[in-house]
Formats: sequence, structure tokens, C-alpha cells
Amino acid sequence: MEEILLPIVISACNTLQRQYTSSHKAAETAWNGPQECVEEMRQAFHRRRDLLVSLMREIPGLEVNNPEGAFYLFPKCSSFFERLMVKGLSTTQLTLLCIF
Repeated sequence: MEEILLPIVISACNTLQRQYTSSHKAAETAWNGPQECVEEMRQAFHRRRDLLVSLMREIPGLEVNNPEGAFYLFPKCSSFFERLMVKGLSTTQLTLLCIF
């Protein structure tokens, strides 16, 4: 099935773009080529994620999720805002801090 679909997809891209770019050939090679490097990269990102999560969890007041499928962290930092509000910052000032 893939052998049938790949030429159709490439042809459709060529029709839309009116050119055959090197990215088409690169995508085909990546799809059909050896996959060992993909696992190596996955492991490297896993190690980086674990390090970042570990270091961020050492920051008092910061709650950090442990992402399962991505490298992105979305720490909960509401305790910092509560402390800033006690010190007299308005919600407008806190909103500006978030945007910054």
C-alpha cells in the first residue's frame, strides 16, 4: 500500500508546488532508510527531558509535569503569583509579567 501511496503523494506535492524539491527526496530517504539514528535521538531527548524535569523540581514553589511524549514542560507557578499579590502587585501587573 505504501509503495502505491508514496508516488501519489509526491505527485500531488509536485502539482501543488510545481517543482520537485530536495525535501521530497530527503523525506523518502528518511522514511525508507535505517531507523537506528531515530532511536538514538529519542534517547537523547529522553535524557534531556529527565534532566530538565529534575532541575526544575528543585525550584521551591514550582510544580513540574513529567511529559510523556514531548520535551515541553508546563510548570505550574501559581505560588509565585500568590506571593507577589501578597506583596501588593495587582492582577494587571501579574498579567504583564506573564506576557513578558
